[in-house]
Amino acid sequence: LMPDPERSAKMYRDGVKGHDIDEFSEQVGNARFMLGQSMIEGVGGAPRPRSGFRQLEAAALLSDNRDAAQYLLENHELAAYYGVNVERIRGLLTETAEKAAGRGRVALPQPKRPKK
Repeated sequence: LMPDPERSAKMYRDGVKGHDIDEFSEQVGNARFMLGQSMIEGVGGAPRPRSGFRQLEAAALLSDNRDAAQYLLENHELAAYYGVNVERIRGLLTETAEKAAGRGRVALPQPKRPKK
């Protein structure tokens, strides 16, 4: 079977529309990521990089898609040119890394101060 880029782009667009972001966050994030890449590369029509970078930004911020955030940081100059807030994406990845580093730590009780 040969891939049909027009049908794929339509399926990604349909996957993004009208679904509850809380319930299907991961799936919608993946669909937005793939749709954004397709728009940037021009799969299924003429390239639309501004719309593509906006879809990637939405995937990173709304659905917490790490692949989209990584793609935006790797192409930060183009992303900034097309209106993506790269610093917010960078902060999102830093915040996520800090949370992951703090997961394995156990809080020890602090010693009590002696009374005078």
